[in-house]
Amino acid sequence: MWSEFESCDSSHWIQQATQELKGTNTLQTFTWLTEEGISWQPAYHPEPAPNLKTDWIQIAQLHRQSKKPQAMLRLAWHPNVMTEIQEALHRGILGIQLCMPTELPEAIAIQKSLHQFPWADIPLYWMTNQPAMLYQRIKSFHPYPLKGGIPGIQTDSEGETWCRAWYSGVSIANSGANAVHELAYILHSWQANPGITTLEFSLQTNFFLDVAKGRALRYLAHRLATQDKLAMPCLMASFNPYYYTRQSSATNQLRVTTAAMAAILGGVDGYWLPAWTPQQRMALNIPLILEAEGYLDQVVDPSHGSYFLEAITRELIEAVAAFLDSIPSDFTLADWQTIADTDHHNRLKRNPIVVGATHYKSPEAIVPPFSILTWPSIFPPKSLEEDLVGDLPDS
Repeated sequence: MWSEFESCDSSHWIQQATQELKGTNTLQTFTWLTEEGISWQPAYHPEPAPNLKTDWIQIAQLHRQSKKPQAMLRLAWHPNVMTEIQEALHRGILGIQLCMPTELPEAIAIQKSLHQFPWADIPLYWMTNQPAMLYQRIKSFHPYPLKGGIPGIQTDSEGETWCRAWYSGVSIANSGANAVHELAYILHSWQANPGITTLEFSLQTNFFLDVAKGRALRYLAHRLATQDKLAMPCLMASFNPYYYTRQSSATNQLRVTTAAMAAILGGVDGYWLPAWTPQQRMALNIPLILEAEGYLDQVVDPSHGSYFLEAITRELIEAVAAFLDSIPSDFTLADWQTIADTDHHNRLKRNPIVVGATHYKSPEAIVPPFSILTWPSIFPPKSLEEDLVGDLPDS
């Protein structure tokens, strides 16, 4: 029984750990200060006082748009894209995103390519630099309310849930912004236009931080929704192309798999799986393994009770809230770009290790089509790999 043991606080744990490490200050050398200013502690002991913020994080996780995270596949549009969509739907994908080319196809070409698509049942999201033109072309042949969305388009019809715009932090993260500034940008944009119903954050290569980002964003969004009496938005996650490598598509698939796992553990409503030929089937297997075989989607908040993830989540929440309080309401895109540039420069000075990227070509000789990995750029995109290793070949 626990009553048989003498109680102690965190200072006793730190003293014991320091003694075992044979050094007076050795434990502090294991404390990791991230680029966001978050301190990751190697030792932990729960203090007697309850942490109400942890309880509220759990409450916020109960306010999901869907009962479990929905895996959605991102594809590049082409005339025969319906074949790929049918395979994805057959394997359990619950949503499709189409990345349209710069030169938009005519309405008749879009209609033919999506023949037999279940418009009324499956949400179809569109990625385009010309949202208004695409909207008019789709409406010309399919005037009924649809599911899904077009970034930048918002209609007055309540039935047209597909035209609800959303705010995404992928673009500013792809331009170099760290986790704190990305989440702050998303929430700041949402505060300026609370009618937006979907918020999207980016996933990267830091597994624990990605889990904390999903939990922190839901907590902060729930707090704002409660204060301002707004509907809780849908939370989406997408891998940040800032961390993609041009050297190995297999490495990218591993990174996407780890990011998808972090999205599920972070409690998102949906997450995007970018797929490119010839590895589309591998991408489709990711949710099958994580959900159907790993059962990661069966718990509302799998991270609840993990001291390490709880501590990171709390510190991330406090850092984002403090930054939002420090900036004016009229913060411009130019101001956000300055922050992203500074974050990118500071990251390069830290000289991070890019696992899986080398000076040599991959034997696969596959360069993934980045057109299906990025959002339309609000901020100029950057590449961590290219800036760290300047002499990488193009193919």
